Formats: sequence, structure tokens, C-alpha cells
Amino acid sequence: MAGVSISGAVVALSSQALLQDLFCFFAILADTPFVVGDKISISGNIGNVESVGLRTTRVRMLDGELTVYANKDIGNARIGNHSRVPFKRIVQKTELGPLTSQDKISAFLEAAEQAVREYSDCRFVAARLMHFTEWGFQ
Repeated sequence: MAGVSISGAVVALSSQALLQDLFCFFAILADTPFVVGDKISISGNIGNVESVGLRTTRVRMLDGELTVYANKDIGNARIGNHSRVPFKRIVQKTELGPLTSQDKISAFLEAAEQAVREYSDCRFVAARLMHFTEWGFQ
């Protein structure tokens, strides 16, 4: 009788994990935080979703490693979807020497703007000097 109770407990525990994975699979399908092909970040790692299965989701990391996540772990994780970002903001910090003339500073800012505008899929917002330090302009 004790053997039946122990095997029943084992089956119950193993089916609990399966049910959690299945529930999270259906939650992923219904909520669609990502689809196959999306670039996502999960648990501090970034990669492309290769497949979403009943129990696991496979993500190919940027270094080429294939990482397999249990769906229940994805259900409890914070996920960022990089494929759904309409644009990315890039801040480029550059230092200019303290003896740089106003003409050279203006020419530098105009050249930075022109360099960005050469790309049709980029949008230039601003080029400005943030502050002056003992080492020069930033």
C-alpha cells in the first residue's frame, strides 16, 4: 500500500510541472509576448526565439548558444521584446579638448549630424555639448 502512495505522489508531482508548462504555453500563445523569430531578452540574456513548444521555448543566444527554457520559467520571467521596439535611441559621448575653438566645435557638431542623416533609416534628434570639464567639452 505504501508503494502505491509513493508512486501516486511521484505522478502527482511530475504532472504538476507538466501542467505548469502547458498552462504557460497557452499563456504565451494567448498573450503573445513574442513569436518565433523575435529577438528577446530574458533573465539578462538576449537571443532569437527559434521555437515555442508545449513544455519548452528555445532561444538562440547572440553568441550562438541554444538555450532551452521551461515555459513555466518564462511565465515567471521579465521578458523584453527587442523586435517590437519602433526605434532605438543612441547617445554618443565624445570629448573635445579644452582648447578647441568655437569654429571647430560647430564643424564637429555639423559633421556628426551629417553622418547620421546619411542613413535613411536613422533619425537625427540633437547634437549638443553637455558640459565642460577640466579635460574639455563633453
